[in-house]
Amino acid sequence: MPHSLKKLSGLAFLVSYLMAFSSWAQTAGEERIAITTITPSVNTGQDYSPWLDDNLTNMVQNLWMPANFQYVDVTLKLAKTTTLSRLSLFDYQGIFTDKPATIYAQYGTQRTLLGTFDGALYNVYVDLAVNGTVLADAIVVNKYCNNIPMKIKVFGKASTTTTPTTPTTPTPAAATVTFAALPAKTVGDVPFALNATSTNAVTPITYTSSNASVVSVAVATGGAWQATVVGAGTATITASQVASSNYLAASASQAITVQAALPLQVAPVLSFSALSTKAVGDADFKLLAVSTNALTPITYTSSNPSVVSVAANAGGIWRATVVGAGTATITASQVATSLFLAASAT
Repeated sequence: MPHSLKKLSGLAFLVSYLMAFSSWAQTAGEERIAITTITPSVNTGQDYSPWLDDNLTNMVQNLWMPANFQYVDVTLKLAKTTTLSRLSLFDYQGIFTDKPATIYAQYGTQRTLLGTFDGALYNVYVDLAVNGTVLADAIVVNKYCNNIPMKIKVFGKASTTTTPTTPTTPTPAAATVTFAALPAKTVGDVPFALNATSTNAVTPITYTSSNASVVSVAVATGGAWQATVVGAGTATITASQVASSNYLAASASQAITVQAALPLQVAPVLSFSALSTKAVGDADFKLLAVSTNALTPITYTSSNPSVVSVAANAGGIWRATVVGAGTATITASQVATSLFLAASAT
């Protein structure tokens, strides 16, 4: 996700520098806890090793490869188990309030939510205070793409025990996935976005199709999911979230119908020969137009029925009857169908 750059005046930069300097001072009664190893749940190619030092000229570099456009848990193993007092996160130049990084304390298999980091400030360390007694042997950063702090410092209460009692396992919360109904599609329609939402904003939503020969689903460039119409029929699209330590698994489904593409209409050629002059009292005569559209019946109309009237007899044959002196125009017509355009001749 592209980061928006924030420009500060010289005075604002000086203030942020002083804030950063003050945040470096260690609070009495706490100690710095070293980070020993860093392990991502998925190897997207991003290098997190700059988190192991405090050098502000050596920051985690942005990675814009497609593999990095997903949520990943990055686990920072601590040198020892501690009772956390705060985290100090270096905010550089990105704002990502739509997909903030979520920070957890991990102790064994238990995770405790500490807060989120959205890059709202600029070039300054931001303290994330830890309230209560929160034990940790690791810090977990659940992040999307490049939405991370550039540096991470961990502080614990001085001389806290490293052999606490076994923590209780929290009860995961139920999540609700909302997935609106999908409109009917026609073969040949363009791909369309899939936009489910969930009360669990941490776990990514993935999609599956029950019938990939009708509608297939995949992650598009940029990390968004989209569906592609493949063939006529029906399919069910399911939006899902896997279970985590904080949320239960959740899903929602919608059916979609895809219609076959309509064939292109052909323009028929309707031929209607010139009619000879008639006299009042002449016998009625047959009307004989022909068309390259042999499927649609040809019908006839008269512009002046008081001179010549037209009608189909019991056998479906159209005939014209001379009624009186004058002129009239006889028109042969065929209506439009799914295969042919309308046509007429006079």
